[in-house]
Amino acid sequence: MKAIAAIGLVLITIAACVAMLFVRALEPTSIGAYLFFSIWLAIPYAGMAVALVLLERSRSASLPWYAAMSIVAFGGLLFLADTIFWHPDAQGGIAVLITPILQAIAMTLLAPVCWWMARRARI
Repeated sequence: MKAIAAIGLVLITIAACVAMLFVRALEPTSIGAYLFFSIWLAIPYAGMAVALVLLERSRSASLPWYAAMSIVAFGGLLFLADTIFWHPDAQGGIAVLITPILQAIAMTLLAPVCWWMARRARI
C-alpha cells in the first residue's frame, strides 16, 4: 500500500501544481489576487493530501480512497480548464471561486462509497 500512497500523493501534488498554472493563466491584477486564488485553489488538494496521510497512518487507506481523491483532484482541474480555456465567459471568475466548493461536495459524496467499498473488500 506504500507505493499506492506515494502515487496518490504525487498525483495530488501534480494536480495542485497545475491548478497554480491555471491561476497564472487567469492573469490576476495584483500579487494579493494571485495569492488569494492560489491559496483558495490549493485548499482542496492540501485537504486531500492530509486525509490520505491520516488514512495511511491509521491503516484505513485503501484503493477506493486513492481513486476517489484522484478523481476529485483531476475533476477539479477539468472544471478549471473548461472554465478558463475551453468556454471562457464573464462568469468564469465565479466558477473558479466555486471550484474548491464543488470538489469538497464531490469528496463528501464519494466518502461513503469509499468507506463501503473498503469495508466490503476486508470482509
